[in-house]
Amino acid sequence: MITNQMKYLLSVLAALMTLGIGAKSQAQGDLNYIVNGGFEKGLNGWTAEGSVGVETSAPLAGTSSLRIGPGRGAVRQKYTIPGLRIVEFGATARLSAIDIPAIIRVRCFDARHRLVMDLTQGFDPKKGTEPKGASTGIYFKTQAFTTSIEVSIEKNTDRPGTVIVDSVELHDYDIDRKDHTPECDVDQYMKPIWQGKTVHNETVLLLSTKGGLASGSLLYQPTHIVSVHDSTLHREFKEGTDFVLDGKTISSISGSTIPSMKDSDFPKGEYPWLSVAGKHIVVTYEHDDQWRGPVPGYEGRQLPHTMERLLGIKPLTIVALGDSITLGINVSGYRMEPPYMPTWAELFAQAIGERYKNRNIKLYNAGLGGMTAQWGADNAQSAVASLNPDLVLIAFGMNDFWSVEPEAFRKSIESTIETIRSKRPKVEFILISSIRFDPAYTKEATYVVHLTSYAHELRSLVRTGVRLLDMTELTDYLYKAKAAKDLMSDPMHPDDFLARWYAQGLVAMLDNPDRH
Repeated sequence: MITNQMKYLLSVLAALMTLGIGAKSQAQGDLNYIVNGGFEKGLNGWTAEGSVGVETSAPLAGTSSLRIGPGRGAVRQKYTIPGLRIVEFGATARLSAIDIPAIIRVRCFDARHRLVMDLTQGFDPKKGTEPKGASTGIYFKTQAFTTSIEVSIEKNTDRPGTVIVDSVELHDYDIDRKDHTPECDVDQYMKPIWQGKTVHNETVLLLSTKGGLASGSLLYQPTHIVSVHDSTLHREFKEGTDFVLDGKTISSISGSTIPSMKDSDFPKGEYPWLSVAGKHIVVTYEHDDQWRGPVPGYEGRQLPHTMERLLGIKPLTIVALGDSITLGINVSGYRMEPPYMPTWAELFAQAIGERYKNRNIKLYNAGLGGMTAQWGADNAQSAVASLNPDLVLIAFGMNDFWSVEPEAFRKSIESTIETIRSKRPKVEFILISSIRFDPAYTKEATYVVHLTSYAHELRSLVRTGVRLLDMTELTDYLYKAKAAKDLMSDPMHPDDFLARWYAQGLVAMLDNPDRH
């Protein structure tokens, strides 16, 4: 039987695998940057203090390991790593007794060598006394102002006993990440999909069911198809040769090379996980019918500090705090694949700056894959408040629904707000409820209810200075209008088209219609 905790861990694993963590998809990011992490060269590469030596008679691995004890001691290494990088630090330790506390630590420093983040994680005392020891790790994102980090393994007590340590690893998973110039028209992408008579590059997954021709649905009834491309925008397909249109349904033509999938490609049973990133077609078309779903409205009067800075062309610092959806996992820019669309947070910051001709907008994306609202509360000071934000975007839920009750979810968000406001009293917030997961992923009522209830709990927090973009309500409507797989890169992450709705909704909340 799969427990809630196991399901949650599976969701985290899926997110990390998408990042390339645990796989060999990022050659440099998979390198272990620790010097002499197995201590085969004694303490070479390490700065040691206190009761520290090398264990050769009973090492954890190889011919030697680190020994800390019988008194207090620590070993450290320093690295040049910039801010907003996804990093993991870990080690394995064997404890001489269950009451011997030992930790690993990561400290981030800015250019003036001021401490800006301090993270610790202990070794499991019970497993740590077993012959193979216990492994532990810290998976984190460096604070935005970071220029260097120090990693350490510590026994912070004079209590007699020893800690034997080996297999120390440090991975920078963003070492190969590069920014690419978007190959899509970002201005077109930011035109609200609920307005106007043209939809630009709507995604559709052409899916063959039981051997039939692959087909998918559009949001509106097209009056004219302008173009159909693959997800990279590099290959164009022709009506009558590659596809046919019947009402809102677009179908492949036998023999065409237009991208499509079969229902048999998808895993069966509960929690089927399959990435369809890059498998969609994108359709630009004209239409006459009207949008009948929810529409984000102007909220600027309830965000006076933000609007004052936008209108006054004053510096505006925005911090996005959330999970992998906020990080941008599986939008094309984050995947480093054409058309390299930026994340929704980047789209928003750029667009709102252009709306108000304000070039003094700074965005820090503190999102991290696999994280929950409680993680946001725990890291609100170091990851957000320390950046002196004016506007904070908070978006959690997709990792919480496995096990977090709605009231606990709300309390974590409240704690996050309170922590940041204790440092920045004028800071304002836009809370963002989670999109729905693909209904085919699970129909378990508890999980569906959790996501729905999270949106209600967030709404209870709305007041002056705290507003809500309800992506749960929006995807309720969208998933009835077309298949969730048309809009998602996997069961939990939006594709380029759905990610644009975040950015367009946020801009609508701050774009005063009286200015136009």
